[in-house]
This record gives sequence, structure tokens and C-alpha cells, in this order.
Amino acid sequence: MKLSSAYVTDPGPTRARNEDACLVLDSPTCFLLSDGMGGGPDGKLASQIICAVAAEQLKRGAALDASVLGAHNALRMDCTRRTGDTQAGATLVALLIQGNRYDLAWVGDSRIYRFNDALLQLTADHSIVEGLLASGAISPDEASNHPYANSLTQVLGKTATDALEIETMSGRIHSGDRFLLCSDGLHGKLGQSEITDILEKRLAAAATARLLVSEALKRDADDNVSAMVVDVIGNTGQAV
Repeated sequence: MKLSSAYVTDPGPTRARNEDACLVLDSPTCFLLSDGMGGGPDGKLASQIICAVAAEQLKRGAALDASVLGAHNALRMDCTRRTGDTQAGATLVALLIQGNRYDLAWVGDSRIYRFNDALLQLTADHSIVEGLLASGAISPDEASNHPYANSLTQVLGKTATDALEIETMSGRIHSGDRFLLCSDGLHGKLGQSEITDILEKRLAAAATARLLVSEALKRDADDNVSAMVVDVIGNTGQAV
């Protein structure tokens, strides 16, 4: 199995800082993207702590969900030490690839998509709007402009540890798979049809990530924008 990956992250036109963080770990092979919250330096620091601690836990042999929990606890301890509270927080999406299998873990509203013949959103946002959609209380059209569109129900660092829900899933990798990890600054501006149009061009991972971010910025992005593309390269039609 061969992988090709790249990421692009941009502060956007209205933000003084980029509070998104991206990290690629070689051993084990893991891709991490986090969107920090808290304003000022806290959001930037939060996403960096989440990625760095999760990566370190993985390198020590911890399971993916345990690594995310370790990062959550580290962020809470850091915030308490520095400020006396736990107001800084972050989302996280993590893609771990081992052999011909992938494992995902996520908290918050950053997303992972999988594209081959079609685009599939693998993660479900931890948000009030996602809950309303799932229950049928609102329609997709109503969700796009809902007043609680940015209200999350799970946040690393801010959510109490006993209430934290780290979601996970696993699957089999096939040749031609493209994974996209992104922050809400990207998926909030590009719909699934627009993301599909870009991914199916089959540009190299770096060019694809640049194009995704560029297109989001053209749509009056008001947030940091990050895209990480991971391509599975192998013989067409065969599992790898």
C-alpha cells in the first residue's frame, strides 16, 4: 500500500490567527486535524496541544480513542494551570491507517469524507443542528442558516471528561480511495457537490488541498480554512 498526503491551512481573510492545526504522523500512520476555540492565543494553543499529545500517545502504542482522551485531559490540565478554568477547546478528526484497514476518531464538527466513486461523509458533527437534523425536527435547508449552526455538543478540553463522547469507526481501504479531513471553515462554505467536483478531478493531493481551500476562500470565508487530503494508491479495483 502506498499513501500520498498533503494539507493546506489558511487563517482566512477575517481572522488574526489561524486556530486550526494539522499533523501527519509516520509511525503509526495517522493524520490529525484540529480546530481550536477560545479566542486569542487559547484557540491556537488548544489545537496544537490536541494534535501533539494525541500523536505522542499513538507513538507510545495507545489505541486511537485512548490517545484522543489523553489529549483532552492534557488540554484541560494546561488550561486550568494557565488560566484557572477550562474555557479553551478544540475539535479533532483523526485517521489511522494500518495495513488494509482504517480507523477514525472524532469530536466536534470537523469532518472526514471518503471519496472513490462517490463522496461519503464518514463523521457526524457533534452539534445542536446535527441532532435536530437526525431527529427530523429541521430540514437540511433550515440547518444551513440555523441560529445554533455553530453550537457544539462535544468539545475536547471544554466538555467534562465524564460526559465526553469520542466517536470511532473502522473500515477497509481500497485502491483509489481519497480521504478528506477538513475544518468547518471549509465544509461550511463548500457543499458536498462542490467537494465532489474537486476530488474527482484526481489532481495530486497537494494540488487538491490547495484548490479546496482556495474555493472556500472565494466564498467569503469568515473562519480559518483547512483541508488534508490522503490518497490510497494501488492497482485499480484491488483492495490494498
